[in-house]
Amino acid sequence: MFVHNEFDFTESVTLNLGLRYTDDSIKVKDAIMGIGVLPQFGKEKFVTPCLITTYPAGPIGSPACPFLGPAAPPFNDSRNDKDFSWRVGVEWNASDDLLVYSNITTGYRSGGYSLPFAGAATTFEPEELLTLELGFKYQLLDDTLRINASAFRYVYDDVQVNVDDPVSPLVPITRNIGEQLNTGFEADITWQPVPALNLRQSVGYLDSEFNNTDRVVSTYTGAIPLEGKRPVNSPEWTYNGALRWQQQVADGMDLIIGVDYRWIDDRYLEATNQPFDKQGDYWVANARVALATDKWEVAVYGTNLFDEDYVTYINNIGFFRIDVYGEPQTFGASVRYRF
Repeated sequence: MFVHNEFDFTESVTLNLGLRYTDDSIKVKDAIMGIGVLPQFGKEKFVTPCLITTYPAGPIGSPACPFLGPAAPPFNDSRNDKDFSWRVGVEWNASDDLLVYSNITTGYRSGGYSLPFAGAATTFEPEELLTLELGFKYQLLDDTLRINASAFRYVYDDVQVNVDDPVSPLVPITRNIGEQLNTGFEADITWQPVPALNLRQSVGYLDSEFNNTDRVVSTYTGAIPLEGKRPVNSPEWTYNGALRWQQQVADGMDLIIGVDYRWIDDRYLEATNQPFDKQGDYWVANARVALATDKWEVAVYGTNLFDEDYVTYINNIGFFRIDVYGEPQTFGASVRYRF
């Protein structure tokens, strides 16, 4: 349930107020944590013998499954989380072309459960967020050039973070680890120098770290404290851009050329920030060329044109590692018709 309203103090100053109430109920019914597969048909629940490719198959609790104990009974539980969140914002129309704004906002994410196979059922508490933002939107050159920029500060309390379960390290579980601080800025420029051409460039900076936490994560390299570590997928710098050209080449037919690209600074893919869990910086570029009318479109495209190898997810526990890579170089064509 939420309410939002705007109040005009003057012709150029507007106050934005919002309030939201959330009530989340979560229930776990007959959960069994164990390694194996469920039956393909029916509703029966059971756990098959251990199936880990690095060990011979064996029953639960055997040396083939060293981190498994006896099968636990089904887990049942429920929780209820309630929250009031709010927003206060001020907008100042300094001129017809310039808007300056500021927002203070709170946010909330409900608690829940981690139910890893071969591990213990755990619960985690709600995560709360306070955001501070100051920015502007500016148009010039007869509205052909637009500049947007904002600076922000995010303060997470009881932040929910995925870490490896010390009982069953193959699967991450969610824990509340304390505070997370995000400080940074974003800026983008959109320019249309001629009607057929649209250019967009943007840059972002992020300083992010875990703070005021005594959480220590058990890993195969030993116990690692999270204080001062950088959150997962939080590159310090990002940059992206796009170019779009649309020109009529025949009666009722347009040629459309689009190119977009992005650069991502190096970033960690595990909260423990180990050197072997770090993805270096990389570029990705895509392109698309199309002939289109009001009814149909024929296009060819290419993604990851330079065939950049980059990892989007890592689960690394020493004797077992999963790397998930981004989309490889791909070329294709498409035909669309609008009825």
